[in-house]
Amino acid sequence: MMSRTVVIWDTAKDVTNSKYFNVMWQSYTAPILENKVSIPQLVEENDDELRSRYLSFIYDLGEVKVKKNRIIDHLKIKSNFSYWWMTLLVEKCNFLKSPQIDNIIKLMAFDKWLNNQNFTKIKIVTHNQQLAESVKILSEQLDVEFELVRLPAQRVTETIIRRIYNILPEIIKAPIMLIYYLIDRWKLKGIGVDRIKKTTSVTTFISYFFNLDIEQANHGAFKDRYWTELPDLLIKNKIKSNWLHLFVKSEFLPTTLSAKKLIKKINKLQGGAQNHLFLDSFLSVAVIRQTISDWIAILFRYRKIKLGIKKQSQYFWPLLRSDVKASLLGSVGMKNIMFYHLFKSAMKTLPNQKKGFYLLENQDWEFGFIAAWREFEHGNLTGVAHSSVRYWDLRYFFDKKIYADGNSLEFPLPDKVAVNGKVAKQQYLDGGYPADSLVEVEALRYLKLDKFNNCDKATVRSNKNINYILVLGDYLQKNTTLQMQLLHKACKQITVDVHFIIKPHPMNPISQQYCNNNKIKMTVTDKPIDELIDKVVMAYTSSVTSAAIDLYCVGKKVVTILDETTLNLSPLRGCESISFVSSPREFSNIINNISKIKDVTGQGSDFFYFDKHLTKWKKIINNN
Repeated sequence: MMSRTVVIWDTAKDVTNSKYFNVMWQSYTAPILENKVSIPQLVEENDDELRSRYLSFIYDLGEVKVKKNRIIDHLKIKSNFSYWWMTLLVEKCNFLKSPQIDNIIKLMAFDKWLNNQNFTKIKIVTHNQQLAESVKILSEQLDVEFELVRLPAQRVTETIIRRIYNILPEIIKAPIMLIYYLIDRWKLKGIGVDRIKKTTSVTTFISYFFNLDIEQANHGAFKDRYWTELPDLLIKNKIKSNWLHLFVKSEFLPTTLSAKKLIKKINKLQGGAQNHLFLDSFLSVAVIRQTISDWIAILFRYRKIKLGIKKQSQYFWPLLRSDVKASLLGSVGMKNIMFYHLFKSAMKTLPNQKKGFYLLENQDWEFGFIAAWREFEHGNLTGVAHSSVRYWDLRYFFDKKIYADGNSLEFPLPDKVAVNGKVAKQQYLDGGYPADSLVEVEALRYLKLDKFNNCDKATVRSNKNINYILVLGDYLQKNTTLQMQLLHKACKQITVDVHFIIKPHPMNPISQQYCNNNKIKMTVTDKPIDELIDKVVMAYTSSVTSAAIDLYCVGKKVVTILDETTLNLSPLRGCESISFVSSPREFSNIINNISKIKDVTGQGSDFFYFDKHLTKWKKIINNN
């Protein structure tokens, strides 16, 4: 007779115990025993229900009443804006900022599965203290015994300074972050502000000063990977524009000083067609004073807000706790409040604008920007969903009730969301976004793919020829390391002649130890993807990067490593002919059969709207 104990294995290793029922927390491996179940599989099998439940859970947190007022109301920092919308809880960035979200959704799946079981004890094997606490509370609610087997904490490579900073209380981290930020960014103060005060342009873009074409920028042309041909289109049509940038350090612009010099050069050589400045251009003593004042006000409200969230969240609270503290007490809160006031200063300074466009990812700063845009009564605002919209990227989705709210502190939404293709549009519609708030535009980032889109590439590869495989690095170090470790192990099992072309992400160089192999040819390149497409047979990607779409859209075989510690964040999730691998054996088997792989007709038009003339964009920009 099977034991009435269930064991949660929160480990990547496939370890089971025949005495108990085994719950695999980090494995998609299909159960082959009666006493084994995969939580990631359960999540995928109940995806719509679980996503909807989580979105509803977050919505309800904001509506929780504490002393007759909602948490949304308690976090009001101005008459028309609640800081609640800038918290990590609302942002829901489960792949970078809030990794415990995945565990909450897994716990929802586990709880649902338990409803049909009859266990008397829950045992968890984990290094995750927060997850263990949540499972313990759930066990108490179910009136079953609980046992914890603690695994050694995962080692994280950090500098001594970073390690010390991370162990500090959030309330101490916040002023440290503010001081560091001001020291670093103060030299950008005032850059371009005089130009913007005098601007005759009525169209403003909010963007990132990142991933620019540096060579063109040095000649006065602004072109980056987000907007590509659009700035040239504006100039060609004699439409003056304002560009407010969030500066992001990169390999090509590693310091604020380098960014300052470059933006001055662009402005000088543009001749007034474009006005470029930084959000940090609006740093001032007044902004700092307002930031600290609002942060302190939230500190005084923290206790009752925390108690309200804790009571509502029940056994999820341990997994939410760090995000609540960081958002309300810590550096996240301080920075977000400062961004809100910087945007207020910018929008107050900017002459009345008829149109605004911003890169939409539903990051925390965006909601502060929208509120500031509305406060100073600028015109029509369009959020541009510039990349792919992935099913499990929860930033893009909200409980449907949020779109029907109509109070003074309502969720800050743009007037329109610009979607770049059929897939993105359908994702929004499936998520409950109002159809009349969606507008179609060409996929600026993917226009170069159109030339491959309708080409017939049905060619069988031969074992006699070298087969090139493109390795696309991720912008997250964790994902890139996982990806390259699997590749390194798979190389030992590869029996055919292949050549890996490794293309690191601009933000994340790949360690040289993964780029050298005595058996397999490897080359590192920084060439654009569109210059490599014709050469390669296959692409190997992380589960997060949107670059996988490039290869899929032109008909190439795509192999994606499945990070079993997270939800499936691949933009190609659900697409046919995509191979997801989680072991060296799975990957090497695909490579060893590479001769059977065919290029097929590109499928880009299924994903994106292509038109080199940017007809859809022209319509939006010229529409009064």
